[in-house]
Amino acid sequence: MLSVIVLGFKTEELIQIPEIAWAFHDSSASAGLSGREYALIIEKMVDRSDAILVNLNVEVMSTAEIIIMHRAFKTNKFILSVGSNISDPLIHSLPTQQVNDLKEALQHMQTHYMLISQG
Repeated sequence: MLSVIVLGFKTEELIQIPEIAWAFHDSSASAGLSGREYALIIEKMVDRSDAILVNLNVEVMSTAEIIIMHRAFKTNKFILSVGSNISDPLIHSLPTQQVNDLKEALQHMQTHYMLISQG
């Protein structure tokens, strides 16, 4: 099963695909944790995932979302981005692949990323 961390999409926006386990980042879960504890949780979450799906059409990305993307980049995870409204060129350098919409992203993952989950 493919494990995908989702950034910038709401749960209801994603089609239920039985072969994909979606993990949604929720910064409210960090309440009561030190900054270091929260960073370690993010590291573990990214290390255990196969890919990241990120919505670049959001107005603002949180610091935690940027850290998740950076960790995924550093650990050679697939980062599939949808849209291109974020103006920061550094953010645009992180994705492995960029597509126009969510439907195209889901098709891309099913066609190309499912192979990595079969190992």
